[in-house]
Amino acid sequence: LDTTRGLLELLYRLEVKPRSLLSGSAVGYYGHHGDEVLDESGACSPGFSQDLCQQWEQMASRAMEQGVRVCLLRLGVVLDRGAGAFPRMALPFRLGLGHWMGGGRQWLSWVHRRDVVRAILFLLQRPELDGAFNVTAPYPVTSRGLNDAIKRHRRIIFSAPVPSGIMRAALGEMADELLLNGQKVLPVALQQAGFTFDFPTLDAALPTLL
Repeated sequence: LDTTRGLLELLYRLEVKPRSLLSGSAVGYYGHHGDEVLDESGACSPGFSQDLCQQWEQMASRAMEQGVRVCLLRLGVVLDRGAGAFPRMALPFRLGLGHWMGGGRQWLSWVHRRDVVRAILFLLQRPELDGAFNVTAPYPVTSRGLNDAIKRHRRIIFSAPVPSGIMRAALGEMADELLLNGQKVLPVALQQAGFTFDFPTLDAALPTLL
């Protein structure tokens, strides 16, 4: 919020303003919805992530008062071979150990890093587009589905869940906020605007990630 507020203060001072502001928050904007399918018009369920992302987007949208086009990027979990969440997620699999979090039915709305960069460039080059855009692959998976997909690309000796109680003991409320709950989010606005994903499915993405 402080960073976005600083950008707004800069916009007020500039005589020649930028044409566009792309603000990247997260699919946490929607809160927890179980198996409900969410597009950009999806309802919000109250919670820490939802409150933070909503405040973030509201602040970024104030740039429109300065004549600046605003695109709100609601990012899924960005997967990359060398950085971010995936190397840690994949480490047990590299050792031949499959796993999923808790019951494994919570949704993971993911996106390949390369598609994130392509989506940003796409929006920068389309000045007629504004508002919210889910930047997630069109085929989300459950935590258990992630395990099953990696098993199709790696030899796994043994698979087992990481119990919810252990997750909560280690991470407190953030275990529920980030790992034991999720959202099934689809990139409807991007696709309707004509964007296509290089990595629409996890099976397409995993060879580049592993």
